[in-house]
Amino acid sequence: MVIEITVGALLAGVLVLQMRLFGVQKDRGFYAGLLVAVAIFYPVFETQSLMQVDADLLLHLAFGFLVICMALAGMKKIPWLLPLGWLLHAIFDGLGPPHAPGGMPAWWPGVCLGFDGLMALVTARLTIFRP
Repeated sequence: MVIEITVGALLAGVLVLQMRLFGVQKDRGFYAGLLVAVAIFYPVFETQSLMQVDADLLLHLAFGFLVICMALAGMKKIPWLLPLGWLLHAIFDGLGPPHAPGGMPAWWPGVCLGFDGLMALVTARLTIFRP
């Protein structure tokens, strides 16, 4: 899983560097929108193998909704909710979903953990040093 985490962190690092080149690295709205998109992946994976609504789908939907709410509130009202949302999603990835969705690639949790973990650090730094 070390390789997957490293790849995820490298992908996040490349994204942050690109944002810096284009001058949008301090825009919390981008990080919030990206977190909303990331929060949707597990429910999408879950529905790929689903024949009926079950507890796993409801868990992934509830978790996704929580992370989306944290992203939006972190962008508008309570800045620390944005890095906490990234961190919460990284922890979820690290622990592994209770039941791995059938459509999810085996490497996904590790890559997502590396990506989300670095994004949590970047958004925390942005929150601390925001002018």
